[in-house]
Amino acid sequence: MKLKKVTMEDIAAELGISKSLVSKALSGSHGISEDTKDKVRAAAIRLGYRFKKGVPQEATDKTGNVAVLLPREDVGDFDYWGVILKSIEVEMSRNGYSVMFSGIDTQAEKGASLPLSITEHKVDGVIILGRIPRPIILSVIAAGLPIVLIDSDYHDLNVDLVYADNYGGGFEAARHMIKNGHRNLGFIGNLDYSWTFRERYRGFAAAVDQYRSETGDEIKLSVFSGDVDFNHVPVSYGEIMKCLEADQRPDALFCANDPIAFVVMQAMDQLGIACPDEMSIMGFDNVSKCEMSVTPLTSIEPHKSLMGERASQMLLRRMEYDNGVSEKQQLVVKIVERKTINKVE
Repeated sequence: MKLKKVTMEDIAAELGISKSLVSKALSGSHGISEDTKDKVRAAAIRLGYRFKKGVPQEATDKTGNVAVLLPREDVGDFDYWGVILKSIEVEMSRNGYSVMFSGIDTQAEKGASLPLSITEHKVDGVIILGRIPRPIILSVIAAGLPIVLIDSDYHDLNVDLVYADNYGGGFEAARHMIKNGHRNLGFIGNLDYSWTFRERYRGFAAAVDQYRSETGDEIKLSVFSGDVDFNHVPVSYGEIMKCLEADQRPDALFCANDPIAFVVMQAMDQLGIACPDEMSIMGFDNVSKCEMSVTPLTSIEPHKSLMGERASQMLLRRMEYDNGVSEKQQLVVKIVERKTINKVE
């Protein structure tokens, strides 16, 4: 059955505003507040409205370029985002496209302008990585360009998305610790930092609850979720010290990502807490530094290269033909066992 075409009238009815205001908001007209534009764009995307494609200077000729947007604070993260970026570049180059990379200031005031590569129609599609603010994503969609998100917080948008199974990773982390005899578990990472952190904790807590209900045994679960204020590590150093100096310190700690785990292990060394004999540690992301740590870090592999490859393939298909049906691809993660999980006899 053919889907009904969503019109501006439908969007206006959904929001209780005039069609004229919808039209002006979608076209980015001056005199319309950024809040109104965002609400109209979000409603349009939710309802499945088909935006008109931006037209390059030479009629409908392809530019042969794609844009990749990444939060500016993550540009130096070669171990995680660098692997994904390399995979995107390789896949796009193999298909005859050049990649135009832009770092986005996530702290800029609302309504910050898009990169010129997008506003001047110098690209045929866009891949957006990580915690890019919602208004930027909505503006790209409103520009009529095919778009794919990687590891984004915004799963409610009607756009293509590739992401790791964060919930499953957290669940398996807890199961692995429990299987190795640990009964005093901890999670550390700022839960307001990202959707991925919240999902990792949700899975971790769910595995603990499942074990409790199935066995009747008690497992202690402590959560340490301080502010993001320590050298861009997404938890405060004070929260790390609170965890390590607790009267009932966890005997196994799941860190929301590897950078947190490295800082925790450094603090443990300074306090004379042996890893894994006195406290086991597991990270998430399986960056290359895990192998090079004094005590190699057990971590969860989210398949970074594959995320970039799959996102590129999705964008290539979307640029060739847009059927209006968004896809979400979740990649199954795996634990990479090293030396930081102790087996309790």
